[in-house]
Amino acid sequence: MAQRHRAFRLHYNKLETKAYPLQILIWHEIVNDTVGNTPVTMSFCPLCNTVIAFNRTLNDAILDFGTTGNLRYRDLVMYDRQTETWWQQATGEAIVGGNKRCHRWCNDNRLS
Repeated sequence: MAQRHRAFRLHYNKLETKAYPLQILIWHEIVNDTVGNTPVTMSFCPLCNTVIAFNRTLNDAILDFGTTGNLRYRDLVMYDRQTETWWQQATGEAIVGGNKRCHRWCNDNRLS
């Protein structure tokens, strides 16, 4: 019998669908990818079990995200490698760093 693995699907603009296996997300927590021509980040917080996809473009710059290893309000804190701004995963809010004024930018760029 074939073994089944849980994965999260990102269907973008009815043009492309990608799957991100939970096993990979648990290990890495953040995947920087491109879907269609759009740079995206698939983020996973193992503590609160949330998976959120974001458009990685901000002010015409493409950001690459990583995990800080920190939690805030029991949720993953991400950072972008370009400005070292810290971002709250669940809200997409910039909480520390150069983009701090970009509150909730990810809510406008949240993908579904």
